[in-house]
Amino acid sequence: MAALEASGSLQVCFAPRQGNARRCEAFEVIINCTGLDVLARVSSNPFLSALMDKGWLTPDACGIGFAVDEHCRALTAKGTKQRAVRVIGPPTAGTFGDPLGAMFTRSDVHCCAIYRIVP
Repeated sequence: MAALEASGSLQVCFAPRQGNARRCEAFEVIINCTGLDVLARVSSNPFLSALMDKGWLTPDACGIGFAVDEHCRALTAKGTKQRAVRVIGPPTAGTFGDPLGAMFTRSDVHCCAIYRIVP
């Protein structure tokens, strides 16, 4: 996982479970739908582990999800808004409350959709 500053993209490298044919691609948007108890699963999720290791994601004050601002932008430990990293759904429970219903997730997506991620 690496930020491609010039393009505003995130580069993700994939490796198959068997063999060593590594492939890297750049993405404008990455959606990870892991469900509840996100922090307990970080160590077993290479994508979330990489974001946490780089400081792009931090636990929220409640310790049940990730710290985000009012527009679902991930916050660093210092409170810096990550314009290229958005968190929606259950991982925002510590900030926005219980997002189990579709209407809550829909409103999270809507608040993100009004902001375009630009370089």
